[in-house]
Amino acid sequence: MKWDAALYTEKLLSKESLEAAFTPFKETYGFGWRIDDYKGHRRLHHTGSTSGFRNVIRRFPDDKFTVIILSNRKEPDVGPLADKLVDMYLLDE
Repeated sequence: MKWDAALYTEKLLSKESLEAAFTPFKETYGFGWRIDDYKGHRRLHHTGSTSGFRNVIRRFPDDKFTVIILSNRKEPDVGPLADKLVDMYLLDE
């Protein structure tokens, strides 16, 4: 939570670095972040997995809303669960 909150400030990175990270330079990819639109909301997201874990972060900076799922399991894919949580919050407002 503190890391996500710090991404709205210049505590971790300069304004220029944050803008570079969150600006697509290859269609929908910034510096480490996928950048797209999800049901009308600007979304920054990233996943990670290997033997024994799956993780996902979905950030909606314009809505100041983030879902992070950290799992120590190979299955199931946590992306659909993250999307369900996003839908519950963003679409049920």
